[in-house]
Amino acid sequence: MKYVVDSCIWIDFFTKKKHFEAVSNLLMDDLAYVNQIILSELLPSARLKKENEFIDSMSGLELVPLDIDWLEIEEIQYNCLKSGINRLLKKHQVIRGNHFCRIISEIAA
Repeated sequence: MKYVVDSCIWIDFFTKKKHFEAVSNLLMDDLAYVNQIILSELLPSARLKKENEFIDSMSGLELVPLDIDWLEIEEIQYNCLKSGINRLLKKHQVIRGNHFCRIISEIAA
């Protein structure tokens, strides 16, 4: 199974604050992936700060393609709100709509 690692986890990983061992294991097993949404969150700031090592590291990861069905996302959002879930981000809906991966936005301690 592929694991799409969310931007907040990458930030913690590269600053060695949290999740270092968990993400390292995914990287060593070739199970950590990114997509264009996550890169669009991370790379602009890294480019501005001239964090070339970070940019190179992220560029070396395999991209998981996204097939975005906005009507499906709208339906997911509706069902979540109907069930009392209102904290699901749009990017998570997009990624979950692509059923071939899991998103890692939190890693249990």
